[in-house]
Amino acid sequence: MEAVLLVRYAEIHLKGLNRHFFERALSLSARS
Repeated sequence: MEAVLLVRYAEIHLKGLNRHFFERALSLSARS
């Protein structure tokens, strides 16, 4: 469930300025 929300949130950020934030969040999420 959280992963889906993260992806939705990340899609919005990818369209904005925070691509690095998205990549870091995704890598942290993948590790846990």
